[in-house]
Amino acid sequence: MKSEDASKRIAEDFDEKACEFCDRYKESGLSASSKILLGFLTDDGIRGKSLLDLGCGAGAFTLEALKAGATNTVGMDLSAVMIKTASDLAGSSGFGAVAMFQVGNAAETDLPACDIVVLDKVICCYPDFSKLLGNAGGASRESLAFVIPRNAGLIGLFLRPGAWLMNLFEKRRKGSLFYMHSLDRIDAVLKSHGFEQSRRKASRIWLAFLYHRAHTPT
Repeated sequence: MKSEDASKRIAEDFDEKACEFCDRYKESGLSASSKILLGFLTDDGIRGKSLLDLGCGAGAFTLEALKAGATNTVGMDLSAVMIKTASDLAGSSGFGAVAMFQVGNAAETDLPACDIVVLDKVICCYPDFSKLLGNAGGASRESLAFVIPRNAGLIGLFLRPGAWLMNLFEKRRKGSLFYMHSLDRIDAVLKSHGFEQSRRKASRIWLAFLYHRAHTPT
């Protein structure tokens, strides 16, 4: 699938889910895996840091990062409806002045430099994850945190056939696809961009990771 076709399908699918995402956050807060990811960042020291939330959706993670002490945030998403929803939610929550949102493709857009870059259940939407991670890594001064499908062990063994069946249905309706990328390949790409894995934790069908920019010996 061409990159522009994949981007269009993602945008259209998530345009339809914006209200659902917003309502779910208002009712239940962050998902379990997103809470783990935020915990990684708070343990690491999020207070006073800038954060770039790629594939930000309705802005749930962005708002929780600001509540945890991030000074300013930028959220980006392919879905214009998601961006409108996130902007409205930030404004009504009192964070309109420090939370900026924009429509864009995180794999191709020139990204603003931030201390922390987050991709919460975003890598699985992109067919070319290496381009996405390269662009995201280039924007990160300190760390990169993400949640991806648990493509390992027995869970991965059960997830892969399920993902194949789901994608078969999505292809027929010309929807966006769900990609279970290799954990080793993701790690190799991030290492090639100067990052090292710091933390990893599972949550049901998801894996949360925290990578730090490797220190260069002086």
